[in-house]
Amino acid sequence: MACLVRRHRFFIIIAILVGMTGQTGSAVAADRIEVQSVLIRLTDEVNVPARAIGALKTVQVHEGDEVTTGQTLAQIDNTEAQLELAKANYELEIATLEANDDSAVIAAEKTVAHATRHFERLLNAKQSRNGSVSDSELDQARLELEKAECDVRQMQNDLDKAVVRHKLIGSQLAMAQRSVDIRKIIAPQSGVIVEVKHQPGEWVSPGETLFRLVNTDRLRVDGFIRAEVASNDLKGKKVLLEVLGVEQHSDTHIGHIVFVSPENDPVTEQVRVSAEFNNPDKILRPGLRAKMWIIRE
Repeated sequence: MACLVRRHRFFIIIAILVGMTGQTGSAVAADRIEVQSVLIRLTDEVNVPARAIGALKTVQVHEGDEVTTGQTLAQIDNTEAQLELAKANYELEIATLEANDDSAVIAAEKTVAHATRHFERLLNAKQSRNGSVSDSELDQARLELEKAECDVRQMQNDLDKAVVRHKLIGSQLAMAQRSVDIRKIIAPQSGVIVEVKHQPGEWVSPGETLFRLVNTDRLRVDGFIRAEVASNDLKGKKVLLEVLGVEQHSDTHIGHIVFVSPENDPVTEQVRVSAEFNNPDKILRPGLRAKMWIIRE
Protein backbone atom coordinates (compact mmCIF):
# COMPACT_ATOMS: atom_id res chain seq x y z
CA MET A 1 0.00 0.00 0.00
CA ALA A 2 2.84 2.42 0.93
CA CYS A 3 4.52 1.67 -2.40
CA LEU A 4 1.31 2.51 -4.29
CA VAL A 5 1.00 5.79 -2.40
CA ARG A 6 4.58 6.80 -3.27
CA ARG A 7 4.11 5.89 -6.93
CA HIS A 8 0.88 7.89 -7.03
CA ARG A 9 2.69 10.90 -5.56
CA PHE A 10 5.51 10.46 -8.08
CA PHE A 11 3.19 10.73 -11.08
CA ILE A 12 1.43 13.72 -9.53
CA ILE A 13 4.84 15.48 -9.41
CA ILE A 14 5.40 14.61 -13.07
CA ALA A 15 2.04 16.09 -14.00
CA ILE A 16 2.76 19.31 -12.12
CA LEU A 17 6.22 19.78 -13.65
CA VAL A 18 5.15 19.22 -17.22
CA GLY A 19 1.93 21.17 -16.80
CA MET A 20 -0.13 18.19 -17.84
CA THR A 21 -2.42 17.73 -14.84
CA GLY A 22 -5.60 16.03 -15.93
CA GLN A 23 -4.24 14.79 -19.27
CA THR A 24 -3.71 11.20 -20.34
CA GLY A 25 -0.66 9.08 -19.51
CA SER A 26 0.40 9.03 -23.18
CA ALA A 27 0.45 12.84 -23.27
CA VAL A 28 2.66 12.90 -20.17
CA ALA A 29 5.04 10.35 -21.70
CA ALA A 30 5.38 12.50 -24.82
CA ASP A 31 6.71 15.34 -22.68
CA ARG A 32 9.29 13.32 -20.79
CA ILE A 33 12.27 11.22 -21.78
CA GLU A 34 13.07 8.06 -19.89
CA VAL A 35 16.72 7.62 -18.94
CA GLN A 36 18.14 4.10 -18.99
CA SER A 37 20.81 2.40 -16.81
CA VAL A 38 20.62 5.11 -14.16
CA LEU A 39 23.32 5.11 -11.50
CA ILE A 40 23.83 7.55 -8.61
CA ARG A 41 27.43 8.49 -7.94
CA LEU A 42 29.54 10.94 -5.99
CA THR A 43 30.35 14.41 -7.26
CA ASP A 44 32.67 15.51 -4.46
CA GLU A 45 35.16 12.81 -3.51
CA VAL A 46 38.75 13.51 -2.45
CA ASN A 47 41.69 11.28 -1.66
CA VAL A 48 43.57 13.40 0.87
CA PRO A 49 47.33 12.86 0.36
CA ALA A 50 50.44 13.43 2.43
CA ARG A 51 52.44 16.40 1.12
CA ALA A 52 55.66 15.67 2.98
CA ILE A 53 57.73 12.69 4.05
CA GLY A 54 57.82 11.61 7.68
CA ALA A 55 56.16 9.65 10.45
CA LEU A 56 52.54 10.33 11.37
CA LYS A 57 52.56 11.92 14.80
CA THR A 58 48.78 12.05 15.30
CA VAL A 59 45.59 11.05 13.48
CA GLN A 60 42.70 13.13 14.74
CA VAL A 61 39.71 11.65 12.89
CA HIS A 62 38.08 8.26 12.44
CA GLU A 63 35.92 6.66 9.78
CA GLY A 64 32.44 8.15 9.86
CA ASP A 65 33.54 11.50 11.29
CA GLU A 66 32.06 14.60 9.68
CA VAL A 67 34.70 17.26 9.00
CA THR A 68 34.69 20.83 7.72
CA THR A 69 36.96 22.58 5.22
CA GLY A 70 40.32 23.41 6.81
CA GLN A 71 39.91 21.04 9.77
CA THR A 72 43.08 19.25 10.86
CA LEU A 73 42.95 15.54 10.09
CA ALA A 74 46.47 14.44 11.01
CA GLN A 75 49.94 15.72 11.83
CA ILE A 76 53.24 14.51 10.36
CA ASP A 77 56.23 14.94 12.69
CA ASN A 78 57.61 18.44 12.03
CA THR A 79 60.46 18.72 14.56
CA GLU A 80 63.17 19.36 11.97
CA ALA A 81 60.92 21.69 10.00
CA GLN A 82 60.27 23.75 13.14
CA LEU A 83 64.02 24.06 13.76
CA GLU A 84 64.57 25.25 10.19
CA LEU A 85 61.78 27.77 10.65
CA ALA A 86 63.36 29.13 13.83
CA LYS A 87 66.74 29.41 12.07
CA ALA A 88 65.20 31.29 9.17
CA ASN A 89 63.50 33.69 11.59
CA TYR A 90 66.83 34.51 13.26
CA GLU A 91 68.53 35.00 9.90
CA LEU A 92 65.74 37.31 8.82
CA GLU A 93 66.20 39.44 11.95
CA ILE A 94 69.91 39.83 11.16
CA ALA A 95 69.19 40.61 7.52
CA THR A 96 66.61 43.22 8.56
CA LEU A 97 69.16 45.01 10.73
CA GLU A 98 71.72 44.97 7.93
CA ALA A 99 69.23 46.18 5.30
CA ASN A 100 68.20 49.12 7.52
CA ASP A 101 71.72 50.10 8.57
CA ASP A 102 72.84 52.97 6.34
CA SER A 103 75.43 54.32 8.81
CA ALA A 104 78.34 53.29 6.56
CA VAL A 105 76.83 55.21 3.63
CA ILE A 106 76.30 58.31 5.80
CA ALA A 107 79.88 58.16 7.11
CA ALA A 108 81.25 57.79 3.57
CA GLU A 109 79.19 60.76 2.39
CA LYS A 110 80.56 62.88 5.23
CA THR A 111 84.07 61.88 4.24
CA VAL A 112 83.33 62.99 0.67
CA ALA A 113 82.05 66.35 1.93
CA HIS A 114 85.20 66.84 4.03
CA ALA A 115 87.50 65.81 1.17
CA THR A 116 85.64 68.16 -1.18
CA ARG A 117 86.10 71.16 1.14
CA HIS A 118 89.77 70.33 1.67
CA PHE A 119 90.40 70.06 -2.07
CA GLU A 120 88.58 73.33 -2.77
CA ARG A 121 90.58 75.19 -0.09
CA LEU A 122 93.88 74.00 -1.54
CA LEU A 123 92.76 74.86 -5.05
CA ASN A 124 91.70 78.37 -4.03
CA ALA A 125 94.95 78.87 -2.14
CA LYS A 126 97.02 77.79 -5.14
CA GLN A 127 95.07 80.08 -7.46
CA SER A 128 95.33 83.13 -5.16
CA ARG A 129 98.90 82.72 -3.93
CA ASN A 130 101.03 81.04 -6.54
CA GLY A 131 103.49 78.69 -4.96
CA SER A 132 101.79 78.40 -1.55
CA VAL A 133 100.34 74.98 -2.46
CA SER A 134 102.34 72.51 -4.49
CA ASP A 135 100.95 70.46 -7.33
CA SER A 136 101.63 67.26 -5.41
CA GLU A 137 99.53 68.49 -2.46
CA LEU A 138 96.67 69.37 -4.78
CA ASP A 139 96.94 65.98 -6.52
CA GLN A 140 96.90 64.20 -3.17
CA ALA A 141 93.74 66.08 -2.11
CA ARG A 142 92.07 65.25 -5.43
CA LEU A 143 92.98 61.56 -4.96
CA GLU A 144 91.49 61.51 -1.47
CA LEU A 145 88.29 63.06 -2.77
CA GLU A 146 87.96 60.49 -5.55
CA LYS A 147 88.66 57.68 -3.11
CA ALA A 148 85.98 58.99 -0.76
CA GLU A 149 83.48 59.10 -3.64
CA CYS A 150 84.35 55.50 -4.52
CA ASP A 151 83.80 54.54 -0.88
CA VAL A 152 80.29 56.04 -1.00
CA ARG A 153 79.42 53.99 -4.07
CA GLN A 154 80.85 50.89 -2.41
CA MET A 155 78.90 51.45 0.82
CA GLN A 156 75.69 52.10 -1.13
CA ASN A 157 76.28 48.92 -3.14
CA ASP A 158 76.78 46.94 0.06
CA LEU A 159 73.53 48.36 1.44
CA ASP A 160 71.66 47.41 -1.75
CA LYS A 161 73.04 43.88 -1.44
CA ALA A 162 71.83 43.74 2.15
CA VAL A 163 68.32 44.70 0.99
CA VAL A 164 68.35 41.94 -1.64
CA ARG A 165 69.71 39.46 0.91
CA HIS A 166 66.85 40.43 3.21
CA LYS A 167 64.36 39.52 0.46
CA LEU A 168 66.17 36.24 -0.18
CA ILE A 169 66.04 35.22 3.47
CA GLY A 170 62.39 36.28 3.52
CA SER A 171 61.77 33.73 0.77
CA GLN A 172 63.72 31.11 2.73
CA LEU A 173 61.54 31.86 5.76
CA ALA A 174 58.41 31.39 3.65
CA MET A 175 59.73 28.03 2.44
CA ALA A 176 60.52 26.99 6.01
CA GLN A 177 57.01 27.99 7.06
CA ARG A 178 55.53 25.99 4.19
CA SER A 179 57.61 22.98 5.23
CA VAL A 180 55.89 23.20 8.61
CA ASP A 181 52.44 23.83 7.15
CA ILE A 182 52.41 20.91 4.72
CA ARG A 183 53.03 18.50 7.57
CA LYS A 184 49.60 19.37 8.91
CA ILE A 185 47.01 17.39 6.95
CA ILE A 186 43.82 19.43 6.57
CA ALA A 187 40.45 18.69 4.99
CA PRO A 188 40.21 20.27 1.50
CA GLN A 189 36.40 20.22 1.71
CA SER A 190 33.63 19.37 4.13
CA GLY A 191 32.25 15.84 4.19
CA VAL A 192 32.55 12.47 5.86
CA ILE A 193 35.73 10.44 6.38
CA VAL A 194 34.98 7.06 4.82
CA GLU A 195 38.48 5.56 4.97
CA VAL A 196 41.57 6.06 7.16
CA LYS A 197 44.57 4.41 5.53
CA HIS A 198 47.34 5.06 8.10
CA GLN A 199 47.77 5.16 11.86
CA PRO A 200 50.11 7.18 14.13
CA GLY A 201 53.74 6.08 13.87
CA GLU A 202 53.51 4.89 10.28
CA TRP A 203 55.85 6.37 7.68
CA VAL A 204 54.23 8.27 4.81
CA SER A 205 55.52 9.79 1.58
CA PRO A 206 54.34 12.73 -0.55
CA GLY A 207 51.36 11.79 -2.69
CA GLU A 208 50.40 8.80 -0.56
CA THR A 209 46.67 8.75 0.28
CA LEU A 210 45.93 9.13 3.99
CA PHE A 211 42.15 9.61 3.99
CA ARG A 212 39.21 9.27 1.63
CA LEU A 213 36.69 12.07 2.09
CA VAL A 214 33.27 12.26 0.45
CA ASN A 215 30.52 14.83 0.44
CA THR A 216 27.01 13.67 -0.44
CA ASP A 217 25.30 17.07 -0.23
CA ARG A 218 25.33 17.07 -4.03
CA LEU A 219 25.22 13.93 -6.17
CA ARG A 220 25.56 13.17 -9.85
CA VAL A 221 23.31 10.73 -11.66
CA ASP A 222 24.41 9.16 -14.96
CA GLY A 223 22.28 7.36 -17.50
CA PHE A 224 21.56 6.92 -21.21
CA ILE A 225 18.84 8.19 -23.52
CA ARG A 226 17.95 7.33 -27.10
CA ALA A 227 20.13 9.12 -29.63
CA GLU A 228 17.18 10.53 -31.58
CA VAL A 229 15.96 12.56 -28.60
CA ALA A 230 19.40 13.77 -27.42
CA SER A 231 20.34 17.43 -27.97
CA ASN A 232 22.18 20.21 -26.18
CA ASP A 233 18.80 21.83 -25.52
CA LEU A 234 18.31 19.26 -22.76
CA LYS A 235 20.98 20.91 -20.59
CA GLY A 236 19.30 22.64 -17.69
CA LYS A 237 16.07 20.67 -18.04
CA LYS A 238 14.45 19.34 -14.88
CA VAL A 239 14.64 15.64 -14.14
CA LEU A 240 12.72 13.34 -11.82
CA LEU A 241 14.49 10.54 -9.96
CA GLU A 242 12.82 7.54 -8.33
CA VAL A 243 15.09 5.33 -6.23
CA LEU A 244 14.54 1.60 -6.70
CA GLY A 245 14.26 -0.90 -3.85
CA VAL A 246 14.71 1.61 -1.02
CA GLU A 247 11.97 2.35 1.50
CA GLN A 248 12.05 6.12 2.11
CA HIS A 249 9.34 8.53 3.16
CA SER A 250 10.02 10.33 -0.12
CA ASP A 251 11.73 8.46 -2.94
CA THR A 252 11.10 11.07 -5.66
CA HIS A 253 13.75 13.76 -6.19
CA ILE A 254 14.06 16.71 -8.56
CA GLY A 255 17.32 17.75 -10.24
CA HIS A 256 18.54 19.17 -13.55
CA ILE A 257 20.62 18.01 -16.52
CA VAL A 258 24.23 19.26 -16.46
CA PHE A 259 25.77 17.22 -19.29
CA VAL A 260 24.73 15.71 -22.60
CA SER A 261 27.49 13.74 -24.27
CA PRO A 262 28.42 14.77 -27.82
CA GLU A 263 29.16 11.09 -28.55
CA ASN A 264 26.67 8.58 -29.87
CA ASP A 265 27.22 4.90 -29.12
CA PRO A 266 26.97 3.20 -32.57
CA VAL A 267 26.00 -0.15 -31.03
CA THR A 268 23.27 0.88 -28.58
CA GLU A 269 22.27 4.11 -30.34
CA GLN A 270 22.31 5.84 -26.97
CA VAL A 271 23.83 9.04 -25.57
CA ARG A 272 25.10 9.50 -22.02
CA VAL A 273 23.55 12.23 -19.88
CA SER A 274 24.26 13.42 -16.36
CA ALA A 275 22.11 15.24 -13.84
CA GLU A 276 22.86 16.80 -10.48
CA PHE A 277 20.73 16.62 -7.35
CA ASN A 278 20.97 18.47 -4.07
CA ASN A 279 20.96 15.97 -1.23
CA PRO A 280 21.08 17.93 2.05
CA ASP A 281 19.09 15.28 3.96
CA LYS A 282 21.42 12.48 2.76
CA ILE A 283 18.46 10.44 1.50
CA LEU A 284 20.21 9.56 -1.76
CA ARG A 285 23.27 7.33 -1.56
CA PRO A 286 25.91 6.71 -4.22
CA GLY A 287 25.61 3.33 -5.91
CA LEU A 288 21.84 3.07 -5.72
CA ARG A 289 19.90 2.14 -8.83
CA ALA A 290 17.04 4.36 -9.85
CA LYS A 291 14.64 5.43 -12.59
CA MET A 292 14.96 8.90 -14.07
CA TRP A 293 12.96 11.03 -16.51
CA ILE A 294 13.87 14.27 -18.24
CA ILE A 295 11.01 16.77 -18.32
CA ARG A 296 10.97 18.43 -21.74
CA GLU A 297 8.66 21.37 -20.95
